[in-house]
This record gives sequence, C-alpha cells and structure tokens, in this order.
Amino acid sequence: MDIEKVEKLLHVKIVSTETIKGKVFPLFDLIEIEGLKLALIENPTFVVIDKDVYEKRAGGAYVVVQKDDETYLLMKYTGDPNVERLRAGAENPNEEAEQEEDEDRRQKTEEEIAKEGGEEQGRDENNSVKEILSKLPKWADGAVIIEREGSIVAFPIKKSKRKDGSYYAATSWRPLDISGRIDNLVGHAITKNGKVNKVNVHANDKYINIFIRNVTSNRKNYSRRR
Repeated sequence: MDIEKVEKLLHVKIVSTETIKGKVFPLFDLIEIEGLKLALIENPTFVVIDKDVYEKRAGGAYVVVQKDDETYLLMKYTGDPNVERLRAGAENPNEEAEQEEDEDRRQKTEEEIAKEGGEEQGRDENNSVKEILSKLPKWADGAVIIEREGSIVAFPIKKSKRKDGSYYAATSWRPLDISGRIDNLVGHAITKNGKVNKVNVHANDKYINIFIRNVTSNRKNYSRRR
C-alpha cells in the first residue's frame, strides 16, 4: 500500500489521511520516486473546479501522493522525514513522460524561429514565447501577460469550464520567472499549443478572468507544424 511505502521511503509515521478527488490541480510540484508521484510540503494548496473555481488549502505538514489525474492522497505524518531521499529523487527523476512534455514545449517554436530571419522584434517575441512555454507548470493551460502593481508579469492560467474561450488565474499564484522581454506581449495570452491571442482581462483581489477577443491578431501562431 502507498502508506507503508511512504513510511519506509521517508522514515515517517502516517497518522491520518485525506483524499481529494475531482477537477483539482496542485499549486506545487511533485517528483517521482520508486513509482510514487509525491511531494513533501507544508500547507498544500489546490485549485478546485466545481460549480465555481476556488482554492483548497490543507493546514500543516503533509506528504501528498498523486493516485491519478483526479485523485490526491494527503498524508499527515509524525517524525523527521528523510529529506535527502527526496532531494536524490529530484536530482535523478524517473519522469520520462514529463521530460518529453518539456522537450516538446521547448521545440514548439524552433522551426518558426529559424525562419524568422534578422528582425529584432520578431526574435524577441519568439524567444519570449519559447521561454514562457518552457516554464509553464504542468497543470497550466497557458499564460497571460499583464501589467499588475507597476510590473509586467506572466501568470499561468487555467481554461474555464464555465464559458468557451475563457481562462482564469488566481492572484495568489506565483508569476512565471521570465528573464526575456515580455512588454511587447502585454494584453495577450499564450495557450499551451503556442497560439498568441489578444485578450480582455478583468481582475479583482483574488482572481483574474481572461477572455479571448474575437479579433484577428497579427501575432504568429507559434505551434509546431505537423
């Protein structure tokens, strides 16, 4: 069972468990060790999509194990966990599928970038889109570039289930760490397939709602040709 395996792997005692099921997305990374996808984390937080979109936070220190795409097992524990074992797993992950996804993202724009030639603005945009795609969390469906509190940031976004073509983000989500220029992409969303869309953005203290505009953009589609 997962409990016995976790206890043996991390040298802890599991004292209680809680299962979260449904359309949930963890706002933290998991690593794969000995066939388990898990995270050792304090106050794990998930985005839950039900009739509404909200965040669910569990208070305390947990081992979180992903059972499948819609099931997570939260294990409260006692004892001092074997952090070195987790670090070793993170340095040598057995996550071929995720590595393939990352490589696919990195390659999405290579063909277009090679054809772009010497135009500086085009190169800047290509490189920015490429960097954004490569740094998207696994759970994200894209990113939106907006000006917020005097800074230009790229937030990961999720596709809304309530209205076709709309997306959302929580203001508590960590913006992507982008080193390249993104000011030329303000007011646009980049979806996972590499398409750059003009958007309307409505934000409050907790959420950012993003709506694709029904206009023709002169931006390129950076998706890889098939």
